[in-house]
Amino acid sequence: MSDRSTTTSKSFSDSLIEFLGNHRKALLVISGVIVVGIVAAVAVAQIANVRSDRAVRAAEHIQSLWSDYQDAAGATDQADQAASLEEELRTAITDAKDQYPRTYGARRAQFVLGQLEWSLENWQAAQDAFMAVVNDHRTTHLTAPAMFSAAAAAENLGELDRARELYGRLAEGTIQPNVEVAHALFNLGRLAEEDGDTQLALEYYNRLVDEHGDSNWTNLGRNRIIWLTSQGAGAEG
Repeated sequence: MSDRSTTTSKSFSDSLIEFLGNHRKALLVISGVIVVGIVAAVAVAQIANVRSDRAVRAAEHIQSLWSDYQDAAGATDQADQAASLEEELRTAITDAKDQYPRTYGARRAQFVLGQLEWSLENWQAAQDAFMAVVNDHRTTHLTAPAMFSAAAAAENLGELDRARELYGRLAEGTIQPNVEVAHALFNLGRLAEEDGDTQLALEYYNRLVDEHGDSNWTNLGRNRIIWLTSQGAGAEG
């Protein structure tokens, strides 16, 4: 029994040695490919990390420029400084979008562009910039605020159907993360009121109260419910 086990072991060893000897070159090539693949993967990961870091730094620079611009634009004696900062900000935004597409830096740059256009009351440009955040990038914490701002810009343009559509998408709650649901419901109620549809307005306000009791917009919605019902709205229900 011992002899048979030894013979089998030697046979396997001999076969393995023979296999390695016969396929030595092929195994060396495969090993080389694996090593090159590992090195390439590490290099790609390092390049991606460097690119990501640079994109984040670009976003931070843009955010800093935006803050400086807001300060200058809010001062009565800094018009020239504000104009210079606006030009610098637009250049930085363009560069970030061109150099780091589909990164956080590009996403933040696009959002700041929307804020800039909004501050200048360029409503269509603001809507386009905010919708670019919604449509051109994966869903992030900026998506819902961008959609809400785009809806508000549509209101300023008098595009109420478009505003309702965007507020409605937010109110559905399918976009996550989303901190704008309650505000969107309130605005839908407000627009329904302005359109004379008090029943629809009450539906939105009641959803707001029932589903978002801890929101800052809930008390406003509750106040509108009290006012509308005092005026006879919903009496037939």
